[in-house]
Amino acid sequence: MNTVCAGLVANMTTASQGIYMFVDEESGSDSLCVIRAYLMYSGAGLIYHSILVQALHRLFITVFVNRRRLQSSFIFIPLSAIQWLVSFGFGLPILLSGRILSDSVDSICELSLLDWHGILYVAIWIYTLPLFLLSLIYWKIIVHVHRTTLTARQNLVTQHRFHKEMRTLVRISIPILTLLLLGSPYIGFFLYAQATQTIPIFSYHISVVFMTLGQSIVMLIALLLTKNVQMHLRAYLCRVNQVQPLVQFVNAQPHL
Repeated sequence: MNTVCAGLVANMTTASQGIYMFVDEESGSDSLCVIRAYLMYSGAGLIYHSILVQALHRLFITVFVNRRRLQSSFIFIPLSAIQWLVSFGFGLPILLSGRILSDSVDSICELSLLDWHGILYVAIWIYTLPLFLLSLIYWKIIVHVHRTTLTARQNLVTQHRFHKEMRTLVRISIPILTLLLLGSPYIGFFLYAQATQTIPIFSYHISVVFMTLGQSIVMLIALLLTKNVQMHLRAYLCRVNQVQPLVQFVNAQPHL
């Protein structure tokens, strides 16, 4: 649910920025333009940081299975609170330092693609640091589960647990890979701008569209991977499958 809320906030901020960007108004006349840009960066960080907290929770219930305190809400709730504070705090330096600029051509306020230090700072907080920590957590979980499976290879329960953890890791990885794939246009525009010292036309428009699409897909995936949603979806599909044979049977009856 934490990831879903993060995705909702991220979508709202990115969509708001996109709406104002595609309206033919000068961004310089919009007093909230810089604030929306700051919130867009914070929203992007929210998704990755929430996935990191989700992976930490998986680490606690898998590797530290005997430490019940780490698996309680007394740990998860403070972690989530810290995650939200970090997500909305890392963008304050670029906001207060005035690095977020107004682009009258694209009607948007954002870090310039030529601002190498600003882009690098944001990339570290949004992508590099969370992905590095996620890699360490995934490696720790895989090594632990694999070692446990080797010591009890004949135990069917242990093998089932191993496959369950692997499926969980794959499910957590899907949103990350989706965001990285749909964020590739922005990375491409940034590299092009650094190489040629010119910003491609409509680069911000295309980047925002792809980022909004990626965040929407991630939120949909997070909803579909929620246990309660899966339970209701399976129940609905079962009812549909039960109704269809009955309808076919009634239609097959001869009409008098």
